[in-house]
Amino acid sequence: MKENDKNSKNPVKDVKTSRHATRYFFIGIAVTIFNYVTYTLLNLIFLDIKIFDGTDNGNKQYLWLTSLVGTAITTVVAFILHSKITWRERNVTKSSIIRFFIWNAIITVAIAPGFTQLFSFFTPLYDLAYNICQALHLPFTYGFVLTTGTFVLTSAVIMILNFLFYDRIVFPKSKPDKFPSYSNSFPNIKVSVIVPVYNTAKYLAACLDSILASTHQNLEIICVNDGSTDKSATILKEYAKKDSRIKIITQENQGLSAARNTGLKNATGNFITFVDSDDEIKPEMIESLLSVLNKTDADIAACSFEETFPNRKTKSFNKNYSETTYDTKSALRAMLKENGFNVTATMKLFKKSTLKGIKFPIGKLHEDVGFTYRAILNAQKLVFIPEDYYIYHHHDSSIINTFSDQKFDLITLTDQMCDDIDNKFPSLKSATKERRMRARFSILRQIPTSHPEAKTLLKYLKDHKAYITKNPEAGKTDKLALRLALTNLKLFQLAYRLFK
Repeated sequence: MKENDKNSKNPVKDVKTSRHATRYFFIGIAVTIFNYVTYTLLNLIFLDIKIFDGTDNGNKQYLWLTSLVGTAITTVVAFILHSKITWRERNVTKSSIIRFFIWNAIITVAIAPGFTQLFSFFTPLYDLAYNICQALHLPFTYGFVLTTGTFVLTSAVIMILNFLFYDRIVFPKSKPDKFPSYSNSFPNIKVSVIVPVYNTAKYLAACLDSILASTHQNLEIICVNDGSTDKSATILKEYAKKDSRIKIITQENQGLSAARNTGLKNATGNFITFVDSDDEIKPEMIESLLSVLNKTDADIAACSFEETFPNRKTKSFNKNYSETTYDTKSALRAMLKENGFNVTATMKLFKKSTLKGIKFPIGKLHEDVGFTYRAILNAQKLVFIPEDYYIYHHHDSSIINTFSDQKFDLITLTDQMCDDIDNKFPSLKSATKERRMRARFSILRQIPTSHPEAKTLLKYLKDHKAYITKNPEAGKTDKLALRLALTNLKLFQLAYRLFK
């Protein structure tokens, strides 16, 4: 659900990329501190057992032995931290692990000697440090001061290099998927693809190319130009000249919901799907969803998706799920719990009849929350397939980093959704209670701690903590989030950035 209005003109770094960078920073700090402690202990041990003489050659042996042992220990610690924190969302292979150790060995071996030589030019500083150690009656020697200074600086530089090049070295970009060959199995079924467009000229061509490459050819591609001020309109016209399936509708900027509603109003296909103009779909998505609808006689079909990030490896969400058929109630439960079937309007194929009388809420953020559940209520059978046919791109302009009160729309729409579901399916109240709390968690992780509504949200959590603590469907993550939020909001936000 991407913001699509005139207030979205100040792009900032993607929030999830920021979380990733935060993890690297804190791991770097932890490893640097561990470096210092390790080399301190090694120096004390080696000095105590006096295995080296005081000659220049002995000092060099002393320096390189502490370097070798210290590097080995801290590399193992770094490996453990990365494997537990930054590798949780990655496809880690043996080659990735080998590249990790080779990379750490190379940068350590390449950098440490250079800094050792550089530090030798600053003898007065070492003398000062040595005198301070002596004055404090610390059993440190000149060699210790040299070694400590060298490796503290080395660790800092290694941390920076890891931040800049770690992903590219350890997790190089994988080759693009090779799609299987499909025939156009349903030539007489028209599918309307609704694409709202607002200032996405940089990504629009890739989006349209992906739709035009669809193995299902009977498409009506409705592109709603929602008052774009960049070159989006020009790109649309160029594509429309080349392919008659592209239909352009131009309107003043009214937001993503209004653009999608315009597309719905003009759609003539038997089935409808939504694609955001800065995302892509894989060639077989529409045909595969049609095929599973035909096989199961369902009204709505959904697939999984993959996320791409500017500086991170693609993340796929299809690992733990299998093809599943739902009735209305079980689909709502899966959506509330986000078990494969989710609340987004994209990555789904709807029978047109399921969308009768439904519109996206105008002027609201998180508009999908007010739309998808209504379509599910209109359906008798739904089906989910785990293939990640939809490609959700995170761009620097995808998320606005400043908090606005409009983000409270998530809570308003979630409560409305949960109220409607509770009225029709009272047995789902455990799932709706958890969903209401998760909506508050989502806002609390973004809201400035000084915002007046922060206390209101925390009071809601406190008053309704039984929604989590006494809810058999609530998971450990939700229970931990509740404890952290009620203990300290800043701690809750920090924990979310680090581990979510």
